[in-house]
Amino acid sequence: MTDASCPPARELTDSDLAPTPDVPWVAAMVADLRNELDRMRNSPFLLAMKPDESSDAAWRHYLREAFRIVESFPKYMAACLARTTFGQRTGDLAARDWLIGNISTEARHARWYIDWAMAHGATYEEIVNHVPGPEMTKLHRHLWTTAHEGTPAEVFTAVNYVMEGVTGEMCVRMMPVLRKRFHDDPRPLRWLTEHAEHDDVHPRQALELAKLLATDAETQERAARAAVTSLRLYREAVDSMGRTPALSAAGAHGAERVHRAFPLSPRP
Repeated sequence: MTDASCPPARELTDSDLAPTPDVPWVAAMVADLRNELDRMRNSPFLLAMKPDESSDAAWRHYLREAFRIVESFPKYMAACLARTTFGQRTGDLAARDWLIGNISTEARHARWYIDWAMAHGATYEEIVNHVPGPEMTKLHRHLWTTAHEGTPAEVFTAVNYVMEGVTGEMCVRMMPVLRKRFHDDPRPLRWLTEHAEHDDVHPRQALELAKLLATDAETQERAARAAVTSLRLYREAVDSMGRTPALSAAGAHGAERVHRAFPLSPRP
């Protein structure tokens, strides 16, 4: 690429990654994801949460378990960023710019997450020193391996599209319960609010990047398989939370059955 043909330096805008019609491999991937997503929406853990202190023990357990994923999220993206080029491959320049911008937004998320956990009675030490159980460890290993060894398209589908998208939906579902629990105190709600409001845009942009990068059948198949594996392991990890003693006797349906325009949902 010559100086004359080099694209001008600028920040990536939303219009650069505006939604496009789903190509066949993406449509097939979304269809494969729907069953796991429906099972996630009906997770015993989500449906058992109550808007008072009686669910704090269950929340502490979940938040300890999931911290490894939250803390590692910028690391997953950084591993992918390290393997991009400056425009030598199709889609790489857009992927590079997008990853740099999103890694910077992750800087405060782990701290906000700990604020949420501490509002349920957890301590800083028990969150950061916790060793997650087998289900969450399997999810982390899948995301870590994909980030370091998978194609960039796999990272965008498995990490950003699925994980951010499902997390955003979970936050939307749980916000009414947790607003009541914390009496609308903004500090413990910051992580939830951020993901409820922004984790609809980021997954859609990640999907557009995957479309740009997955230019052959093998790459497309790998990207779709990585996404389905992420959602299956995430659902299994959340389901395992519902088997904890703190939830075994819970029966209240705390999570609202909201259904927003989540990226995995059928497009209108």
